[in-house]
Amino acid sequence: MKVGDLVKMKWTTFASMRRAKMQGFPADEPGLIVEEDHGAAKVVFPSQGGKISTLLKVNLELVSENR
Repeated sequence: MKVGDLVKMKWTTFASMRRAKMQGFPADEPGLIVEEDHGAAKVVFPSQGGKISTLLKVNLELVSENR
């Protein structure tokens, strides 16, 4: 994964995804990586209005690569 790639969150259980949705986190929405470093990535999700979320790369799955 690198800057410019589209990613989605990986979920271990349906319950954890349901809890995230109830708290307002974009559970099924792809986000754009704006910065990455040492196993973590800063991701922007469109529904959050430009708010940057820092997530571990192991919790993300690649949707589309930036070429």
